[in-house]
Amino acid sequence: GGDVKGPMLNGTVVPHSGGDWPMYWPNGAVEFTANYMLQADDGTLILIKNRGFRYANPEVTARMERLDPVDPSEYYMRLSPFFEAPVGKYDWMNRSVFIGTANRQADHSVFRFWLVK
Repeated sequence: GGDVKGPMLNGTVVPHSGGDWPMYWPNGAVEFTANYMLQADDGTLILIKNRGFRYANPEVTARMERLDPVDPSEYYMRLSPFFEAPVGKYDWMNRSVFIGTANRQADHSVFRFWLVK
C-alpha cells in the first residue's frame, strides 16, 4: 500500500498486488526486484517493475536489519523502474526511462522517481 504523488501521476499502491525478491550478494549488497500495481486517481491500473540495489557498510546493514532508524545518507539505494500502462493517458510511461532513490524505514519505504528526458 501507499500513496503515489507527482506532477503527472497521483494514486495509490494497490495493497497485496505483488511482491519483491531480494538477492543478497557476498559483498553485502542487496539486489532486488519488485513487481506490484499502482492505481491512478482515475482508476487506471499500472504495473510497476522496480529493480534496484542497496549497499551499506556492515554496521549500517546490521542496524537496518534490526529495523533501527538509518539516515538515507548512510547507504546507497538506487532504483530503475519500468511501467506497463494501458493505452491512454499514462501510456507515455511505457516508453520512458526513470531513475529513483529509496529511503527504507522500519515499516515502509519511500521511493522517489524521476523521468529522464
